[in-house]
Amino acid sequence: MSITTKPTTTTDNHNFLQNVSFEFGIPRFPNMNFFIQSVTMPGLDLNQAQIGTGTVPYKYYSDQVEFQPLTLSFAVDEDMHNYIEIWSWMTAVAGVCKDPESVEDELTGKTTSDMILLIHTSHRNPNIKCVFRDAFPTSLDPLTFDYRSAAVDYHVVTCTFAYSHYSIDKLKK
Repeated sequence: MSITTKPTTTTDNHNFLQNVSFEFGIPRFPNMNFFIQSVTMPGLDLNQAQIGTGTVPYKYYSDQVEFQPLTLSFAVDEDMHNYIEIWSWMTAVAGVCKDPESVEDELTGKTTSDMILLIHTSHRNPNIKCVFRDAFPTSLDPLTFDYRSAAVDYHVVTCTFAYSHYSIDKLKK
């Protein structure tokens, strides 16, 4: 048996999304953008409500969406500028530093930052823009130094961010 489809219901674009066609930017840390290795685009969960109806509960969607954390990995530069930027942001916001530098964004005056993920087409053209609003770091991987290593390994660390929400917008061609 063959499956027939109407020509109007099939897609015009048969290219697959590529995992290497992206740019990620943190406007408050422009030096970090070059070192970003990977970004995990977060999923989201739509909470559900359950109503008892006797033997089989009735499930219904609620009005709350939970956004999963944003995770990115970056190569640490030799002077550790990018690592220290995130570390300083986290410790200053938490009040750990004795004399913390201001962690307010120079442009917005906030201690949070918007972050931008640009997803490209198979031809390397910007196609989709995701903006993560009011993001802040929640975890930063440790750095391990080890004389026993047989070869030089460059440090790549993972940083996790929380944010209020994100948008996904198709860019105009």
